[in-house]
Amino acid sequence: MTATRQAWIDALRQDTATLIANGGVILDAKFNQRLPDPLNSLAANDASVRIKLRLNPTEPASMAVLKMLDEHESYFEPPTKAGPAKRITETETELIAAMQKVLKQEWNRVRSGETIYRVTRAVAIGVTLFSVAALFGIVLLIGRFVFHGHP
Repeated sequence: MTATRQAWIDALRQDTATLIANGGVILDAKFNQRLPDPLNSLAANDASVRIKLRLNPTEPASMAVLKMLDEHESYFEPPTKAGPAKRITETETELIAAMQKVLKQEWNRVRSGETIYRVTRAVAIGVTLFSVAALFGIVLLIGRFVFHGHP
């Protein structure tokens, strides 16, 4: 489970980086009155959708990220609706901060899961060692009884 959660965290981090990097390329093209490369648009949209699908819309940290994603996406509308470059940068900064809170929550979940795993493993090893020692003791008692008669 911990490996799965860590993979989830890594994918969320990668998608956030992909979204922001491709978004910057798209906006640069728009501000310089060039057509953005459709591959950048596809990559940004794909990353945005994957992020949204991974988040829980009822958790406060995730709600903040979703709000920032909506605002960030609004800048990719036709030029008449696009916000100023400074606000886009601020939104990206806020998106990163919101995403870092989500990632921290998930990391804490992973870390606490690892603690439970370590404790469970230690208990299992202890029970196994105790069982082996008890079995060894029983074998010694039976051997003593069989080969030496009654004590």
